[in-house]
Amino acid sequence: MKLVPPCHFQKDLRYRYQSIEGYLSVLVNLLFFVSKVIVGFMVNSLSLIADAFHSVSDMGSSLIVLLSSKISSKPPDEKHPFGHERFEYVATFAMAVILAVTGIELVREGISKVSNPGVVKFSFFLVAFVGVTIFVKVGLGVLSSWMGRKSGSRILSVDAMHHYSDAASSILVMVAVIMSRFGFPFVDGIFAGIIGLMLIYTGFSYSRSVMDFLIGCAPEERLVKRIKATVLSTGLVKNVHDVMVHSYGRRKFISFHIEVDRRLSQDKAHKIVEILRDRLRREIDAEITVHVDPVDTDSERVKKIESKIKAFVDENDLIREYHDLRVVDRERHKVILFDVIVSNPHSKEVDGIIGRFRSKLRELYPDFEVVVNIDPMYYY
Repeated sequence: MKLVPPCHFQKDLRYRYQSIEGYLSVLVNLLFFVSKVIVGFMVNSLSLIADAFHSVSDMGSSLIVLLSSKISSKPPDEKHPFGHERFEYVATFAMAVILAVTGIELVREGISKVSNPGVVKFSFFLVAFVGVTIFVKVGLGVLSSWMGRKSGSRILSVDAMHHYSDAASSILVMVAVIMSRFGFPFVDGIFAGIIGLMLIYTGFSYSRSVMDFLIGCAPEERLVKRIKATVLSTGLVKNVHDVMVHSYGRRKFISFHIEVDRRLSQDKAHKIVEILRDRLRREIDAEITVHVDPVDTDSERVKKIESKIKAFVDENDLIREYHDLRVVDRERHKVILFDVIVSNPHSKEVDGIIGRFRSKLRELYPDFEVVVNIDPMYYY
């Protein structure tokens, strides 16, 4: 997904495109539904009638696009302080359910039609009519896809696939009509079932694609890399870790920890945080929260401990990285503590590896307690 800089115009464009596409799709699909039903009964084609109800599902999805545009564009309120943009995911999921239920019904009707085939009246008018619907639906798909890419709207991209699937089902209708002329009327029922299976598959794909966003999914790897690269490019930070990203539609909330020299004054550390927040806000449309970890950058003991930790991490593929090393060396309180990120925190091998890690450091530094914290999976 392309990262879009903060811009109110971009959001306004998304909702405007959703409205235009929604109204246009409702009008076209309403006309297609009426005309396909009329022609379908005229020529006794179940696959064409089935395709008409596919147009109804398209019309329903377009109404959902309009509803999504209206609700998602609402500003934050007391009950929804993060805004309403996640409603777009809910709307997309609803579209998926409509597709799947319609598909199941068409499969059932298709099986019945194969068992008791009727006669489809062939005519060049029918072939031309279906050809026009294919051309129009492909055009709507191209338009919706372009609007989705231009505005960053997921639901428009999904609706584009809906239009393309409708065009594909119309192609199957055309084949069924042609085959009926050659004495294979049962093909009409087979293709009605195929259309139904297409809808079931498409609905399942849509629901799976948005379910991650509704539950909460991992951020894109390139977004995390971009955040870290931007932070480190300032030259004011030794390390960045514990990156967390929460998404509410296109609106993101990002937090992370930075390691800076502990000798810095609070004013200088605060200035670094402000620099980072301003820079990231310019580059990424997000709210930024930064936690400062003061680290010892000069102690020879710390450097030696760090080299031992790095060597151990390099030897174990399960440990991705370590950070936030602190060495407390007081008369009654001697502790080596740091955090690690592991590739699979639930692996049975983790406890054994971390245990060996602690034992090795205790052998090297018997006077110190060793504390190793395993970061949760939502830290990057």
